Amino acid sequence: PNANGLVYSIDSGAGTVYLGGAFSTVAGSSAVPRLAAVNGTTGAVVAAFNPSPNNTIRGVVVFGTRLYATGLFTTIDGQSRRNVAGVSTVDGSIQGGNFNSTATGRGFAVDVSPDGASVYAALGDGANRVVAWNASTGAQRWRRVAMGDVQAVRYHAGNVFFGFHEGYEDDLTVRMLVADA
Repeated sequence: PNANGLVYSIDSGAGTVYLGGAFSTVAGSSAVPRLAAVNGTTGAVVAAFNPSPNNTIRGVVVFGTRLYATGLFTTIDGQSRRNVAGVSTVDGSIQGGNFNSTATGRGFAVDVSPDGASVYAALGDGANRVVAWNASTGAQRWRRVAMGDVQAVRYHAGNVFFGFHEGYEDDLTVRMLVADA
């Protein structure tokens, strides 16, 4: 499928490929702006998946029947969700906790723990943090604040790696750290 704008993130699950970005059409369909699902074999748009975020998606990650997205949005599936949200991989309806209270700042990247219990997001625009939440309730587990936008996050082997610019705790040479998940 061809998107008519930027695609910032791609993930897949159960034969479907999910695209997040600043596009308004995919494969000629305008029913799936900024967050779309396509058949992994044919590239056809999955019309049932329609979360309709109101602004750009920068990161997506699939866990089972849930997709977590991060970006510049303030609503998704018609509900108030700021920069981080979980939606159904089937129809795009809201799933899981509401991360609004601590999801200030543009979302750049998102990941999820292997058991699906925790969501991690890289946030910028003054928030400059990596945040961990309970995936079901949206309760914040922890956060780390850098001096510049946190732009990358990845869970690996019980740790959360995060990358940023400007430094950390007045050390301008640090650009990546790891935290205990």
